Amino acid sequence: MSSGANARRGILLFSFGTVIGLALALFLVWADLEARLFDPSLPGERTMGIRCPAMIGSDETVTASATFHNPLDREIRYVIRTHVSEGHVTVMRRHDDQLPLAPRERQRLTWEVRPEDAVYGLFALVKVHLFGNYPLPARGGSCGILFVNLPLPGIVMFGLCLALALGGMVGGQLLWARANRPMRESALDTARAMVVLSALVLFGLLMGLLNIWLIGLVAVAISVLLIVVLVGYRVEKRKK
Repeated sequence: MSSGANARRGILLFSFGTVIGLALALFLVWADLEARLFDPSLPGERTMGIRCPAMIGSDETVTASATFHNPLDREIRYVIRTHVSEGHVTVMRRHDDQLPLAPRERQRLTWEVRPEDAVYGLFALVKVHLFGNYPLPARGGSCGILFVNLPLPGIVMFGLCLALALGGMVGGQLLWARANRPMRESALDTARAMVVLSALVLFGLLMGLLNIWLIGLVAVAISVLLIVVLVGYRVEKRKK
């Protein structure tokens, strides 16, 4: 097999992995943004961590959870209000919980999320508000879960998407580098760009998983801009 054919296969494989990774990062960031905008009657400041799975399949029920801690030297009773979407941004289930905690005690609360909770057929949304308890301030948090209409567990689908993205990007880079040995200056520039693009895509994925939507969106936008620049560079190079 010629080095030129290997190089083309490497670029195609890398492009495939990049598209999968970017799409996954974009949907995770979008889900988090929708959760932040969901139900404005509850404050949306992200000062409390909410744990949610990245995806939910059509045949499973998953849970969102949050851990509450009493840092004081006396017993307190937290009042927590949680809203979970029910297929529409204006229709939701409401959960009101009262949680007594001894000094320094921690407890975790969970809330069920079902496939039919997804709004737009895409995202199940959860928003939690912890009412203030002097001297502790009120806190809030939210998360979005990507719904995929397949009879597979969400964790399996996420793992497959992540494996395809990583395998495509890493495998494509290795195949391309092998086909371009020894590397000249232009090949080195392309290799560096591929590494930077891979890092940006993975960073966007991480931000989506951590519910940091703004930084994740910036990472996705820079990734798309870098792709446009690289494609333009390749087109101009072929014209010369």
